[in-house]
Amino acid sequence: MDSIRINSIILQEVDRSYAIPDHVHIQWQLYCVLSGGVKSVVGGTPHLLGPNDVMLVAPGVVRDRYCHGRAPTYLYANFINNGLTLNPLANRKLTMPPELLPDLTALAQELRTPGQSDTDLLVNALLVRILIGLVRHVSSGQTRTRLSVQNLPKQDELVRQVEAYLRNNLSLRITREDIAGVVHLCPTHLARVFRARTGKTLIERLTELRLQRAADLLRESTMPVTAIGYEIGFNSFSHFTRLFRKRMGLSPSDYRSAGGIILPPELGSA
Repeated sequence: MDSIRINSIILQEVDRSYAIPDHVHIQWQLYCVLSGGVKSVVGGTPHLLGPNDVMLVAPGVVRDRYCHGRAPTYLYANFINNGLTLNPLANRKLTMPPELLPDLTALAQELRTPGQSDTDLLVNALLVRILIGLVRHVSSGQTRTRLSVQNLPKQDELVRQVEAYLRNNLSLRITREDIAGVVHLCPTHLARVFRARTGKTLIERLTELRLQRAADLLRESTMPVTAIGYEIGFNSFSHFTRLFRKRMGLSPSDYRSAGGIILPPELGSA
């Protein structure tokens, strides 16, 4: 048995007169705004929906919809659920996670150009993928919340994993999203946990590790100073020099000349 059976799925571009008064459906409905804005009251709770906002409305729940701001383009699907765990998503406003946006785009494109022999199969597969992705996204968010409050040892292990990744990839152009992908957390939550446990942002810690590595290379190697800056991930030598001086009190060249020994100002001027 298929996990869902689609009754209808439609992509609509409407003008600012768009207005659908109170109504119900006997099936589940996924409603997603692609552009523009929609105001919707679902089960008595108002929601403002913008681009890539989505709601999964349970059967029998009263909802209405009206244009809010720019004329909207939206898609909706009415379907019978045969096995997916959808109740955690019911009647909530969600923003489509970034990893599901390609599937949403593909679904909209398929609805814009129907008529292929396998359109129904592809549409069904994309919708199932989006629904499962939303379920996992909400579930993982709930798990992260429990960890952040109750499980400090796991947070310390998370920090250890992040530190190891940073140390092993100093030469790469690392983003917060890259780090989050390694530890399977959303970037915002990772940044919050890391700062709470270390007192530093991810970028501050990455910069600190790079400068520590630069100091090691200046003491222990004969690599040119400019090469060291690029080796540890700085694309601008002047930026590297400025940050190094700020941290060490000396330029990289002077630090190397001093053998990595930083004297107090009153001794250094004697």
